[in-house]
Amino acid sequence: MKGEDEISGELPEALVQQLKAAEERRSLITASVDRSLDGMVQAQFANRPRRRSRAAPGWLAVAASVLLALFVVQSQRELPENPVYGDINNSGQVNIADVLSLARRDDGKVTQQELDAFAQQIVSLGDAS
Repeated sequence: MKGEDEISGELPEALVQQLKAAEERRSLITASVDRSLDGMVQAQFANRPRRRSRAAPGWLAVAASVLLALFVVQSQRELPENPVYGDINNSGQVNIADVLSLARRDDGKVTQQELDAFAQQIVSLGDAS
């Protein structure tokens, strides 16, 4: 790679002097100009309303509360009116086998009338379909 002196020897002297002068030029934006521009910018934007940066967490809290309320309402809806009437043997269907499974438990919590009502409900549902 050629050195600086070799390059400047190949160029006309007037061009070399112009290039050196361009390197020595100082910046047009001095510290005082920079400070005055900063003051002008601050004055220009001082009266503008600022955006709320904390609005998003507030809306997220509201949305989370609404979703939680919907979940609670939905989960309460899915609870049966009488927990005796359901899929007792976990077969995926409510049928007469559930009545028999409940009757075989013999834990004293379910009366004969509840077993009869459960069986009647299953029979009536079978006729409706």
